[in-house]
Amino acid sequence: MNTKTLFRIFLTSGFLLWVLSWIGDSKGILPISTYGMIFSAILTGFGIYFWLKSYKEERGHYPKFLKIYVNLYKKMRKNPFNGIFFMVRHLLKFYTLILIFSMILVFSDL
Repeated sequence: MNTKTLFRIFLTSGFLLWVLSWIGDSKGILPISTYGMIFSAILTGFGIYFWLKSYKEERGHYPKFLKIYVNLYKKMRKNPFNGIFFMVRHLLKFYTLILIFSMILVFSDL
């Protein structure tokens, strides 16, 4: 399998397991849902690793997050709605960022 397929499989399975673990936690299935949360964080980590590897293979460099942020900040100073348009254009990347942020919040409490 190539890295593009691998990162999609890992990120999708990590996301689904994260959501199912929260559902299991709300239903009271505690030990299994806790293991699912830990395993989903591991799967998501592998997905991010393969995404970065795929990005480097395709473009020859890693993503320049700071350059993207500075460019978006300049656009948002002209029109505040550009941030919303950027988010909609990159919805899956934005959702992955939200997923990682929620994982960090949950695991920082341990």
